[in-house]
Amino acid sequence: RPQHVGGVLMEDSLTGLMPDTVTIYSTAAPSADGADNFSTSGTSYSARVTFDPATIMRAAGPVSDVHAVVWIDSTVAISRGATCALPGGSRPPIKQVIRVDDEAGLHHIKLLLGG
Repeated sequence: RPQHVGGVLMEDSLTGLMPDTVTIYSTAAPSADGADNFSTSGTSYSARVTFDPATIMRAAGPVSDVHAVVWIDSTVAISRGATCALPGGSRPPIKQVIRVDDEAGLHHIKLLLGG
């Protein structure tokens, strides 16, 4: 696979499935009133965004609603505390970060976003 900074590019046959661009902003120190703060500069990635409402069922916790699924063409570490700016500019909360592996190891990242 061709390498790039921050992760691994998908095979050429799969990159056509990533028509969108999302920007990930990492968390910064909370504001004085305790509100979440995010980095002012984000990192953009090729991605595929779908708006498929779903529900996450957890064995020992509450149910979370998912409003969008984002497949990111990178293997960069993304925390649930980060925020993901979608192509239209909205920033729904990250509910779950899923590392997707293939036979060679980590292949790409999948995000489940709430509303």
